[in-house]
Amino acid sequence: MKRMRMWTMGLGVGVVLAPALVFGWQAGVVGTLAGHDAPVYAVAWSPDGKLLATAGFDNTVRVWDAAKRAEVERFEGHSKLVLAVAFAPKGDQILSGSLDNSAKIWTRKAAEPAKPEAKSVAQPKEAEKTKPKEAAKAKEDVKKTELAKAAAKPPAKPAPKDAAKPAPKDAKPAEPVKKAEPGPRTFAGHTGQVYGVAWSPDGKLAATASADKTARIWDVAKGTEIRQLKGHTGAVYAVAFSPKGDVIATAGEDKLIKYWNVADGKELRQSQGHGDAVYSLAYSPDGAKLASGSMDKTIRLWNAADGKEIAKLDGHPDQVYAVSFSPDGKRLASVGYAGNIFIWDLAAAKTTSRERLAPGVMTYGVSYSPDGTTLAVAASDDKVYLLKP
Repeated sequence: MKRMRMWTMGLGVGVVLAPALVFGWQAGVVGTLAGHDAPVYAVAWSPDGKLLATAGFDNTVRVWDAAKRAEVERFEGHSKLVLAVAFAPKGDQILSGSLDNSAKIWTRKAAEPAKPEAKSVAQPKEAEKTKPKEAAKAKEDVKKTELAKAAAKPPAKPAPKDAAKPAPKDAKPAEPVKKAEPGPRTFAGHTGQVYGVAWSPDGKLAATASADKTARIWDVAKGTEIRQLKGHTGAVYAVAFSPKGDVIATAGEDKLIKYWNVADGKELRQSQGHGDAVYSLAYSPDGAKLASGSMDKTIRLWNAADGKEIAKLDGHPDQVYAVSFSPDGKRLASVGYAGNIFIWDLAAAKTTSRERLAPGVMTYGVSYSPDGTTLAVAASDDKVYLLKP
């Protein structure tokens, strides 16, 4: 079994990180969102580009005013790390997935303002130090169970070790943060951690990907499961609806990408070519292509209609954690272990920009703004970085 490099590099033990630096970008880092109390794992823009949703190892989902770079709403209810987040097509709701085996839908209706909490820049709390270990242990438990039933499989998607937090470089006066009303809609049924979430284009359906080897489709209005998508032989890490909403793509530990008919749940076809677990998926805006990022350090582009490989993008020195298409579909952003951020020209199938955050800062999530002018990157130093691609 391949050794996970994360545990051999000694990161996060007595290390104090300098502020992240980016070289080569046209405008560099234009801002940061600071407020999470642990690594940020997922990030998503609202459809109008005014807000950002983030989720991470502090068990929370947060909403930010992108222009003011200020937290405006906070959702608390997951009991474990939150690894996936997505805005509804109308922007009024947020879907999240967690290591507590559930997915939740949060409605953006603020309750009474809560007194802002003071954020220390000293050493992390003991509980915060253990959160990444909790994630690693949870995924390791899944791996051990599967190893007992079958032959050895690739290691689960790694989670970082926490690191000391640098003082925010562009901190602004704190504003009251509004906590969401209690009682989010919970999708319960998975028997393993929920790694990926997605909305249908019309907002009527939600899809989830889980360590229990299934993806599931849910009726948003009723809060009930419609069907399970079974066929993967390992944990399912990623799920994506096609822009038309008639097909769902899933990928995971078994190195395969599968395409499913949303109407009846039947498998339509599959794409094969990655040499290791597939962590992320993204459809191009026109639905013609599907991009996948993998532990094998590559990104692949697939013809969504027949599942055949169009291109292989090499360059990442480590695992690729997330991918995101530009709104015009001409470029692809990708992030991975060791803080690498790539922009790819898809017509030429080559990278046009390669940057990296400060040593020891890892990148987990990436999302292009709807107008294509800003890239949001979720990082292990508890921040989200805003960059000009």
